Amino acid sequence: MDDFKTFRLMLPERFGLMELLPNQNNFITLGLINGLRNELAITEEDIKKLNIIEKDDKTMWDADKDKGKEIKLGPKLFEIIYKILDDVEKGSQLKSQHYTLFEKIVLPQRELLEKESNLRKK
Repeated sequence: MDDFKTFRLMLPERFGLMELLPNQNNFITLGLINGLRNELAITEEDIKKLNIIEKDDKTMWDADKDKGKEIKLGPKLFEIIYKILDDVEKGSQLKSQHYTLFEKIVLPQRELLEKESNLRKK
C-alpha cells in the first residue's frame, strides 16, 4: 500500500509552502522538511521552462507555462503540512497565497475524516 500522497503544486504554491515550513524541529523531522524544501525550490529546468527572471527584487515567470510540479508527501510530511495549514486557518492567519494549498491539502482530508466519522456513528 502506497502511503504517499501526490500533489501538483504551481510555482506560487511552492513558494507559499516553503514560507510556512518551520526552520526548527527535531533532527529527523527537520531532515524531512529540508528535503521537501529542496524539492519545492526553483530548478534549472523551471528557469528554462517558465522563463523565470528576477527584476527589481521580484521573481517573475510565464504563469501560462506553469503546469505545476508533482510533489510526493509521505505520511509524516503530510501530517506536518496538514497541521501547519490547519493551525494557520484556525488562527485566522491564512493568507491568500496559501488558499489553494489549503484547498488541495486540508479540505479533502477534512472531508475524508468527516465521512469516516459519520460511518462510525451509523
